[in-house]
Amino acid sequence: MKDNKITSILKYTKTQENHLMQSHERHISKLNKEKEQLNELNNELEMLINVDHTTISLHQLANLHGYSDIVKNRINNQEGVVDNQTNVVYESAHKIVEVRKDLKKYEKLDEKIKERVKIEEELEMTKQLDEIGIRNYMFNN
Repeated sequence: MKDNKITSILKYTKTQENHLMQSHERHISKLNKEKEQLNELNNELEMLINVDHTTISLHQLANLHGYSDIVKNRINNQEGVVDNQTNVVYESAHKIVEVRKDLKKYEKLDEKIKERVKIEEELEMTKQLDEIGIRNYMFNN
């Protein structure tokens, strides 16, 4: 049985799904790296906050406060990066869901077409057998 157009579309859609899955995995990996970087920044800020202020000079305390502000800004920026990457992950997951819906639709159509072709082939075979039977009957009578 030769492939119908739906079978070709089905193959293409499966390939598209595979590409989207690989892309989605890369997006998740990037999101995890960005979250890890955010955790490291939060840990760094926590460490700066927990410094014993009684054992350092006023100058060191001012430097510590300035550096804490820098780390807070980096945390705010990193939170934005994590939010953006989270959106990218959600969008890629949504694309996968849509492609899978299409895939199911094409699979159903493909099965219906294959079933129809099978029935047509069986009808053709029955027709040919009937013609053979009629010829044999006429030949013998």
